Order: sequence, then structure tokens, then C-alpha cells
Amino acid sequence: MKRIWLVGILALLSVACQREEEASSGASSKKKPGQSGGGTSEMPPGTRSAKATNRGESKKPIPTAEAVPDQPGFVKSPYNGEIVDVTGVPAGTVVDDPGYPAEEEKQFRVPKMAEAGEDEILPPPDIEAAKAEARTAKVVPGKPGFIVCPWDQSEFDASGFEAGAVIMDPSSTPETPRFLTVPDDHIQPE
Repeated sequence: MKRIWLVGILALLSVACQREEEASSGASSKKKPGQSGGGTSEMPPGTRSAKATNRGESKKPIPTAEAVPDQPGFVKSPYNGEIVDVTGVPAGTVVDDPGYPAEEEKQFRVPKMAEAGEDEILPPPDIEAAKAEARTAKVVPGKPGFIVCPWDQSEFDASGFEAGAVIMDPSSTPETPRFLTVPDDHIQPE
């Protein structure tokens, strides 16, 4: 009699687990295409939103999606080329392709993308042209070896440089370099 009860309880647990799995997979498949996965960005027409997945180990490699130029947070699906919203999903995360049912396991990896507002990479500055536009600094009276920058009027020690040397302005940046010429009289007798 005890064995019958035990078999009955095990059967009920098995049915309950199957129903729970069906309910959880049914809820995720009821999501409407184009519905946002938590992102607040405006989606272009015809795009879908992807969500991260808990993927078990698989033998097939996971492709990486291609970032859409000029649309931060959007990628092209490696399976069908559709635009997918991955706003807020970190690079390297594996997501389900929303264009396919979950059973097909069409997943891709989110690529590293430029953030909204990031500028394009600038070409390297023309150093020789910047040197040709060098301004001559002025000597700081009463401070031997110190000169005044011609752009921001800051003072700095130039005693290690020869008169007439063209040096980079310490307050400029590598992206926008400015140069100055060390004046002839920057080393004053004491």
C-alpha cells in the first residue's frame, strides 16, 4: 500500500513540473514582436528587442551580431539580417534572437559598440603644421627659467630647454597639440 502512495505522489510531482515548464515557456513566447526588453530607446520600424538568455553548454559556436552604424544599441541578426534592439545589454552577452521561437535556439553574442554620443575616431593631428604655428612664450620677470604660455597665461619651468626650442604647450592635449617657442632670454642671470 505504501508503494502505491509513493508512486502516486511521484506521478503528481512529475505532472506539476511539466505544467510549470509549459507555463514558463508559454509566458515568454507570448511577448509581442517589437516589444522592448527593458530599453527605453525609440526603436526603428521593423526592429525587435532581444533579451539575455541562460544558455547551457552547447557544441555549436555562437555567432556575434554586427553593430548597426549610426544606431547605438542596435545590431543586425546574424541569422536573418533584421535589426534587433540590444540597448543596455553588455557586450559579450548571449541573447535570444527575437525573430525565432525559443525552441530553435537562435542565439547570438552582442558586439562591442560605440555608446550614444561618442564621437568618431579622429585622424592623428598634423604635428608639423602645429609646430609651424608655434607662438613665442614670454619670460616671467624675477623667476629665472620660467616662461608664460601664450594661450592660457600659465607659468611653467622651461630651464631644461634651449633658447629657440619648439616645445609642446603643457596645457594642450594630444588630440589638439599646441607648440610654443622658448624665448632667447628665458634663463636670466641671478
